[in-house]
Amino acid sequence: MHNPDDRLHALLARLVEETLLPEEQEELERRLASDPDARKRYVHYLDLHAELQASFTLRDAGPFAPDASGPTVSPRLATSRISPWRLGIGAAACVALGMLFASVAWAYATPRLRASPPPAIPLFAEGFETSRGNLDSGLPMRAGVWSGDDAQTVGPEQGFRPKSGTSMLRFTRATYSGENAPVSRWGDVYRLVEWPGALGSEQGRIRLSASFAALPAGDEEQYAMSVSLMALDSLPSAAAGTTSLPMLQKASHTHASRILPIKRDGSWQQNSVETFVSPQTRYVLIHLAMVRRFPQDSPEPLQFRGHYLDDVKLEFLPQSDPSPSSR
Repeated sequence: MHNPDDRLHALLARLVEETLLPEEQEELERRLASDPDARKRYVHYLDLHAELQASFTLRDAGPFAPDASGPTVSPRLATSRISPWRLGIGAAACVALGMLFASVAWAYATPRLRASPPPAIPLFAEGFETSRGNLDSGLPMRAGVWSGDDAQTVGPEQGFRPKSGTSMLRFTRATYSGENAPVSRWGDVYRLVEWPGALGSEQGRIRLSASFAALPAGDEEQYAMSVSLMALDSLPSAAAGTTSLPMLQKASHTHASRILPIKRDGSWQQNSVETFVSPQTRYVLIHLAMVRRFPQDSPEPLQFRGHYLDDVKLEFLPQSDPSPSSR
C-alpha cells in the first residue's frame, strides 16, 4: 500500500538534490498547501540538511585549521528564516488563499537550493606518473619540483599497486643526504605551487588532499599521515630567513595542518585540510608526511618499510557570490 509519508520523503530528498521534476514540484506544492504536517516536515527536513552540510564543512576543515575561529556563514541561516510564527501565518494563509502558500513555501526553498557553491578549481594534481627515481633534497627553493626527505617514485611492488595509474611515491628515510638528522620520525615531502595569475586576488579557500598507505608488518609500530599547506607571498630564500619549515610557517599568511592515524592494512586512506587564502598569496607550499607515532625512542633516522603516497590534489574553492540583499 502506498504510504504518503514515504512519498513526501522522496520528494524532499529530490528537492535538496536539485533533481525534482516539474510535475514533482507541482505535486510537492499541492501537498504543502493542503497538509500542515507536511509543511512541518518540509521545514524540519531542510533544517536537518543544512545542519549536516555545516557539520561536514567543519569536519573537513580539520581540527588545526586556523580559519575555524574566523568569520563563517552557517548554512543553517537559510532555513532559520522559516520561523514558527511564519509557519502559523502560512497555515492561516492556506485556509484563506489556498494555493498561494505553496508559492510562498517554494520561494523559501528555491533561492537556497539554487545558491549552490561554485565548483572547485583544480590548481595542482599529482599521481607521480611522469618520472621515476629520487626526489630533490630538503625544502623546495623553486616551484614545480618535489623535494624533501629520502623518497622515490616507484611502480607496483611488494604485491601493492598505486591508487591510480602506474606510479606512486615511497617514503624511504626520515632524513636526506646532507642533513643526516640523528633523530627523526618524520618523512617529509614538499611541493611549491605557483598561484595562478588568472585568479588574481579572488576570495575563497584552498583544499589539499592526499592518499597514504602502509603495508602490514609483524610489529607494533604505529604511524600517522600528515597533510599541511601554507600560503606564501614569495619564494623561500636564505636572504629572507625562510629556509626552514618553522620559519615558513611563521612567514605564511595562512597555515593549516591535519594529522590522522593510518591503518597498517595495505589500504589507501585519504587525509585532507582546508584554509582561507590571502589576496597576497603568490605560492602555496604543500607539505605531506608519514610519521611514526610509536615507538618514539629508538635509533634514528627512521627507515620506512612499505609506506606510500599517491593522488595529491590542490583545489581552490571560490567564495559564493553574496546575495543581492547583502551587496
